Amino acid sequence: MNQPQDIGTQIQNTMNSVVIPYHTHGGTDGPTIPIQNISGNYPQFTSVVSSATPAVNVNVTRFVSITALATAVSTFSTNLAGQPRNFDTLVYRIKDNGTSQTLAWGSLFAEYGVPLPTATTAGKVLTVGFIYDAVAAVWGCVAASLQT
Repeated sequence: MNQPQDIGTQIQNTMNSVVIPYHTHGGTDGPTIPIQNISGNYPQFTSVVSSATPAVNVNVTRFVSITALATAVSTFSTNLAGQPRNFDTLVYRIKDNGTSQTLAWGSLFAEYGVPLPTATTAGKVLTVGFIYDAVAAVWGCVAASLQT
């Protein structure tokens, strides 16, 4: 008798079997590509309560939530691990503990049309989005939004 699978395994098996057809420039059908070959690792979430050097592995993380930042971030670059691919995305959602905290991004982050935020606003959620540029080997800041 087969054992029932947990919902996570069922979803992963379904995603592994999904194929996406693509079209060539001339409009003819090309081969299908399994979704796992496009996305590599499925988007993962990492939660950090507070850290001056938040640890994030981009091989398995696309979304980072810092929930009660109680110290200034001296650098987001020091504990940034993994091997990003061109155009990978990384989103930080940062909320302090009710006291504004300074943010230093470090050498692995750069302004790509949007300034890197330098501080939190007390009690407000700050969301910052990045796209990886493999040529420059930096995470380019393409979005920053503060909760109203």
